[in-house]
Amino acid sequence: MKIPYSWLVELLPDLPQTIDNNPYNLEPILAMLGTGVEEIVAFPAPPKGVIFGVVLECIAIPETHLYKLQVDVGLELPKQVVTGASNAKAGVGVAVAPPGTTIQGKLLEERAVHGEISWGMACSPKELEIGDFGGGLLELPVSNAKAGTPLSSLWAADDVLDVEVTPNRADALSVLGVARDLAAKLKLELKLPSLGLESVHDDHFPVQVELDPNKGCDRFVARAIKGVKNQPSPAWLQRRLSLCGMRPISALVDASNYVMLELGQPSAAYDARDLPENKIVVRDALESEKVLGLDGLEYTCSPKDLLVTTLVNGESRVVGIGSMLGAKYSSIQSDTTDVILEVAHWNPVRMRLTGRRLDIATDALYRYERGVDPNLPVWAANRYMEIVLEACGGKVLEGHRDVGGEKPRNVIELRPDFVNEYLGTHFDVAEMKGALERLGFFVQDQSVNISESVTSKTILADSMILPIRGEKPNPDLLNELASLQARLQSELSQIWRVHAPTYRVNMDIPEDLTEEIARVLGYDAIPETLPNMKVNDLTRSTSQAYNRTRELKNALVGLGFQEIVSYSFTNPEEMRIMKLPEPVLELRNAQSSERTHLRPCLIGSLLNAAKTNLHAKNVLLFEVGRVFPLVDLEEERLGALLMGDLAAKSWQAGIAGGFYSFKGLLESMAAKLGDELKVVPIEKHVAQKPECLHPGIAGALEYNQQFVGIIGAVHPSVTAALELPSNIVIAEIRLPLPPRAWSFADPSRQPAAIRDLAIIAPKSIAYSRLEEITKNAAGSYLESVQPFDVFESERIGVGKRSTAITMTWRAQDRTLNDDEVGAAFQNVITAMKNAGLEIRDS
Repeated sequence: MKIPYSWLVELLPDLPQTIDNNPYNLEPILAMLGTGVEEIVAFPAPPKGVIFGVVLECIAIPETHLYKLQVDVGLELPKQVVTGASNAKAGVGVAVAPPGTTIQGKLLEERAVHGEISWGMACSPKELEIGDFGGGLLELPVSNAKAGTPLSSLWAADDVLDVEVTPNRADALSVLGVARDLAAKLKLELKLPSLGLESVHDDHFPVQVELDPNKGCDRFVARAIKGVKNQPSPAWLQRRLSLCGMRPISALVDASNYVMLELGQPSAAYDARDLPENKIVVRDALESEKVLGLDGLEYTCSPKDLLVTTLVNGESRVVGIGSMLGAKYSSIQSDTTDVILEVAHWNPVRMRLTGRRLDIATDALYRYERGVDPNLPVWAANRYMEIVLEACGGKVLEGHRDVGGEKPRNVIELRPDFVNEYLGTHFDVAEMKGALERLGFFVQDQSVNISESVTSKTILADSMILPIRGEKPNPDLLNELASLQARLQSELSQIWRVHAPTYRVNMDIPEDLTEEIARVLGYDAIPETLPNMKVNDLTRSTSQAYNRTRELKNALVGLGFQEIVSYSFTNPEEMRIMKLPEPVLELRNAQSSERTHLRPCLIGSLLNAAKTNLHAKNVLLFEVGRVFPLVDLEEERLGALLMGDLAAKSWQAGIAGGFYSFKGLLESMAAKLGDELKVVPIEKHVAQKPECLHPGIAGALEYNQQFVGIIGAVHPSVTAALELPSNIVIAEIRLPLPPRAWSFADPSRQPAAIRDLAIIAPKSIAYSRLEEITKNAAGSYLESVQPFDVFESERIGVGKRSTAITMTWRAQDRTLNDDEVGAAFQNVITAMKNAGLEIRDS
């Protein structure tokens, strides 16, 4: 939110002396109050020489889009100025740059335009560099100033603070809210804005309002004014709106926006001609009811949405969608003379849901969904009427309609010593009370006499310390009990009943009040101490899935991996370049063009991390995160990546990276968890190989004999497109990992029998197939089978390779003899031959 420094000074007259009249000194103060300052921008006054002029006559130049204006600029005779602005007309004030004035780096001079002499230039806000609007002239009321007045005297330079307001601080979404915080922090006098044209509720007020307070609108205030002249707002009002980033439109509209910025209360003004029966009804929308908004868009509403409507000849007409967006019907026009004002309080949750459902984002909704003071509508309505009466004239109707009425303050009990215990501070009780009162809280001391409340406890204690045989009570224990009672009395007597102001909608529990005290007295006053951990018994245990994921991460870190946490956003173009599945979940309000969808897998995030770490000699990363492969499917997965060597070469030989090193790391991870991970041919589980993987270096992963993911080298075209090294291996595994059925057997004390065998097989046959044949044929005493050599040569045939394996047999209760082992070994050879494979002799 943008706040002009001069506006703060108006509410805090002593602020300049306190901060050496330097708005940059507010940055650390507001930060300590929890309201960060994103930037401070200096906005200049209009260029030197620009003056206020009054348009006396406006004549269109034939066969052009231009107009010649006769402008009173404070000289003896009017001056003619030619302009192409579409909003040029007589009877308004404009900003005139005379000859010799420099506008946007150009020196103006008297010149001929289509045969007409133009004395200087009539300027837009953009040309004056005081606003963003460049589609027309800066319009001001004729009565704003005397013709020829320097515009800089009406539109002074200013510094604007762009503050970041957290979602829980709805009260800070106004100049008054920020000024109130500063006043409390710096102990300054707060000069409240005008209370406006005050009025009281009148049952005979001509505007009727119907609503159900339980449906989302629990207060509705209506006021009215007649006979106004809708014209440009005065310079002071336009200047403040422009500095706050809002475009001035007309006095009747600008007054509503001004009150919202000043007090934090949105409002809606309606043309009374469109409410002929003077009746407003707040109701649920009908199913698929259409509403044409002020923005020109048509919205399809449902019964979940609240509408503000009126009756025209007995027919319902929508005038607004829950005050967050006005309807085209009943909007303020240039010729509006009678106005009905609505200022209401809405349920934040219902407003937020409607805004999300209809894709509405307005300044009013931004405040309503965070919570607006329910007791602010009358003040806001009175202030609006005051501004409109000053800017547009007219007659304000007496009284107002108030449906719902004032709301009570929330009362919270607070012990001052709890604040110091919670914060670890030693704040003085008077300081804490003063901090709350300066923020608008009413602190009521509550004395508590515990003599009655502890009577039953005293009797119980006495009965416990009295001997069974009716002897006198132990004097020491009775003295201890009396001391305890006195201490409890002292503590309980220090209880406050704190009445929270209704503009602090986030005040519910003692911890909220504690935070307010800390904000005002200073977070820097909280000492640095070791935290006193108090663990709730209910939170001691964690879920099995959480523990298993934590063990998984620890195993990976122990193997040299580094964990990353990346955004879960991507975009279709990025997925296309990486040859990954197209994302299916598009964000409604994307942060940027690079983050338009939710990611369907983790591989893209890991490759982006690899790009960031291109300078590293070796990169070994993993991430545990959420992915969204289908519209209705969200999964947690593990992604891992190896780029470069596993260990870089130094004075010792390094360890090469690549597929087999990476595979070994994942197998070690599983072993650390007491599980088994195997790489099997990808065709076993995946019908179509992932395009992102190298077609000859890819496999499926089985974890405890269940398919969980894929592994492989990144496709060369992908690494080339991303300008990455070609030796990148990646894996993605679905979580949670399937558990393994545990069993236990005593370690065998018997010796092992070992045999080696070399098998010649086509390269198309994976090692897993050889292992499968071996295990099926070797009998029940086979303990393990491991490859130890791979050999390729023309001697064994083109397209073939020799894989040498070691087989180990062992029995639990005896030593196996040569005949038993030989028979099992021969079974393996026979099985290999039956499968069409050869046995290599040498």
